[in-house]
Amino acid sequence: MMSQQAMVTVIGYVGQEPKRISHDQSIPVCRFRIAATRNYWNRRAQQWQEASTTWLDVRCYRELATNVLTSVHVGDPVIVVGNVTTDQWQKDGRNHSMTIIDATGIGHDLALGRSAFIRMKPSQQDSAEESVVHKPGGAEGKALPDESGGLNQGTAPGADEFGSFERDPEPSGQPAFQQELVGQEA
Repeated sequence: MMSQQAMVTVIGYVGQEPKRISHDQSIPVCRFRIAATRNYWNRRAQQWQEASTTWLDVRCYRELATNVLTSVHVGDPVIVVGNVTTDQWQKDGRNHSMTIIDATGIGHDLALGRSAFIRMKPSQQDSAEESVVHKPGGAEGKALPDESGGLNQGTAPGADEFGSFERDPEPSGQPAFQQELVGQEA
């Protein structure tokens, strides 16, 4: 028998810096918000248009939370997979609820940029937050794997000193992932 789950995949941009919210230090939990805006081709107007933006809360646990805290930042394009849940509580005699995605997987949207992956060994997982390199002026670099499989504190080829890559401008102001649809009849 198959269990019934509301599993979703959401593609959008991180709208709030991931924040550690766990009270129990033994199980890391983090939370952030994601903005998802659907783009569509308006045949009548012959241009791309945006529908309204949907804001969603995302929560993640354990290793995923630790990795998100060191890898995901405001403005990053991400793909989130998880289960839709509803948190309910009472405050001042009133019932409250909030729909949230309990993430099972989060990654950068590689259709919109590059990302570097570092496989963490269990011993490295505990110190993942220490792998962020703090640079003068508050900027943070990315820790990169060295040839021995460990972490070094360099910058990826093609990236600036802060770990971000130059991005080609999107032609005609259209989202890169939708460019091939232009001019095609449905």
